[in-house]
Amino acid sequence: DLAASASRIGQANCTGSYSRIYHRSTLKTAAATAESAQKEGGCGGRSKSISSVKINVGRSSLLQQQILSELELEEEDVPGCDIPIFTEEFLEHNKAKETELRSLRKSNADLEEQNLILTKHVSNMKVAIERLEKEANRQQIANTLLHNYVTSLKRTLVKAFVGVPLPDTAEVPTIDTIEAYLIRLSELVRETHAAATFVTQVNDIVSQLKCELRSLSSSSSAALPPPPNSQS
Repeated sequence: DLAASASRIGQANCTGSYSRIYHRSTLKTAAATAESAQKEGGCGGRSKSISSVKINVGRSSLLQQQILSELELEEEDVPGCDIPIFTEEFLEHNKAKETELRSLRKSNADLEEQNLILTKHVSNMKVAIERLEKEANRQQIANTLLHNYVTSLKRTLVKAFVGVPLPDTAEVPTIDTIEAYLIRLSELVRETHAAATFVTQVNDIVSQLKCELRSLSSSSSAALPPPPNSQS
């Protein structure tokens, strides 16, 4: 956008310079005509009345002053435009402006190419961000489902072993102590001097839990969202 604006400004400046030069030339011609008319008005009183001559001379003088004032303003407002048209200096000035315009066009083309590359990068970043957001949402859903699965599993185990206190401490499991309870229960079952009735009771409970835990695990796995690669 900056390069395009610079290009338009350069073209406008160059065109404006030519227009001002032509306008100044026209104004100078008009000033010369007004001066000539003033002289003719002052010397041609034989065919006109004195009052008509005075009016014409006054009008010519006023027109000449206005034209000269406008020329002075043009020269003050536009520096570098007092070059006579079609001179060597004018041609050099024109050549410099054309070189500057070509440089601005080249800069504009380079900036447009960079803008296109940046636009592609932005599009790729948007696609990557969208993909990562979907993955984060999927992971959040999976974490929630796994948390619910662990809570349900703990409740199921507590319900199954609540009637089996540990032989050495008479401890029964709770939601908060079920993990430590199972570790200690496993150690007691592996001991050689463990009571046969205690081991049999534990094995029966585990056998009953297998089907229930398998069903719970299947339902939790089915609720998990599929990974992004498997989505169509």
